[in-house]
Amino acid sequence: MNEQDIKSLIEAEIRDAEVEIIDTKGTGSHFTARVIAPLFRNLSLLDQHQLVYKAVAVHMKKEIHALSIRTFSPEEWETQKKTEI
Repeated sequence: MNEQDIKSLIEAEIRDAEVEIIDTKGTGSHFTARVIAPLFRNLSLLDQHQLVYKAVAVHMKKEIHALSIRTFSPEEWETQKKTEI
């Protein structure tokens, strides 16, 4: 599994999502996902993460061994970007 495969799975499940996937170990099994989506507005962090896991669930523990997730609404991402600079 590669970054584009995971990105496509998440984008297919979460409408209008902006997705970035990084292969953190270069092994094709450990990834970090940043997902920014309007759907996340007013959802708890747990609910946001569950939506992302739902998108990749069939691949977890087979092709994807570990997935670290960071989720944001578009407004939260704008605030986050300002604090990272």
